[in-house]
Amino acid sequence: LDRQIRIYETPAKTKANAWAPALFAVSGLGLPLLAQASLPALPAVLAAAVVLAAAFGLWRLLFGGKPVPAAAAPKTEPGGDILSRVNRLELLSKRWASSVVDGEFRSRRVGFGAGEFAQLDRLEDGDPINAINWKKSAQTDELVVNERQEDKEMPLLLVVDMSRSSSAGTVGADKREVIGDAGALLALVAARNNVRVGAVFVTDQVEEFIPPKGGLDHARALARQIMTYQPKGRGTDLGRPLELALGQMRSRGIVAVLSDFQAPDFSGPLAAVARRHDVLPIRVADPADLNPLPNVGLIEVADPETGETRYVDTASAAFRAEHASMIREREAALERAFRAAQASPMTISTDGDYLQALEDAFAAARSRPR
Repeated sequence: LDRQIRIYETPAKTKANAWAPALFAVSGLGLPLLAQASLPALPAVLAAAVVLAAAFGLWRLLFGGKPVPAAAAPKTEPGGDILSRVNRLELLSKRWASSVVDGEFRSRRVGFGAGEFAQLDRLEDGDPINAINWKKSAQTDELVVNERQEDKEMPLLLVVDMSRSSSAGTVGADKREVIGDAGALLALVAARNNVRVGAVFVTDQVEEFIPPKGGLDHARALARQIMTYQPKGRGTDLGRPLELALGQMRSRGIVAVLSDFQAPDFSGPLAAVARRHDVLPIRVADPADLNPLPNVGLIEVADPETGETRYVDTASAAFRAEHASMIREREAALERAFRAAQASPMTISTDGDYLQALEDAFAAARSRPR
């Protein structure tokens, strides 16, 4: 109906539009007259109407002009769904900044600057004289100094998996949406804690590197980019972005890896990054990633990263056993990689409220010793 109205609103496109009201008017006048006409004249009147209608239709088809195409929907940035998600993340980030991840973006180091008392130590060459604790020195017959814990803000670098496997999903949201929301939320929370934040977008290549930068406006732009980014690659290689993070981040920081971790071996680069930085693996998993396929007969499956499709017989006990073994081996390899990096992964599932699950994971992490 909207399309037809637009056609009638553009008479330059077709002169036939002007005929439509006239035909309606003639019909309104002609029907009463036709009702009063004598019965022998009725076939002639109907035949004349059919001829006129056919002639008009032919003329409209040949010379009536092209119909106006439907107007394209206006583009918005971000889209309606993205906008509602961004608004929710803005609200959550205000609360998280003061409660959920309070202190997560700071490292503790022992020195002689401002901070809380940490420990006593013997005076060594180069230690400041004003750090000497004279009372304790008198009790121990040797000079001792007060060392203090200093809080240092650490930049946050988000390693965001944009591969095709992260776009898959069988229950609830797809993994790409969960990764996007989690990464955007962390960027906003970091900015509200006056922490510089950057990102690496990765598939089977490093798609884009955004150096850490401060400011809420930068974090908001980064959050929307994370949620709407269109990658060029299909596969997953987490080793390259981790090596990039190791080379680009000179001072100690936090490297948060948001991925489903279905990638070739990355344990070496992850352990290397963990020796210099705090590593925070955030694993987004679909229930199908963690559980063997059920017996549903013959089905077609596709590899989202290669596009290859094939049929598998889930009724085969041998196939189900092989699939279960593959899952166990992958989980064991991931556990070894995280253990070597001394990193505790946070796992959130696509089914359910994944942001609440992420909040619960942060709360559990805060209860553990640093």
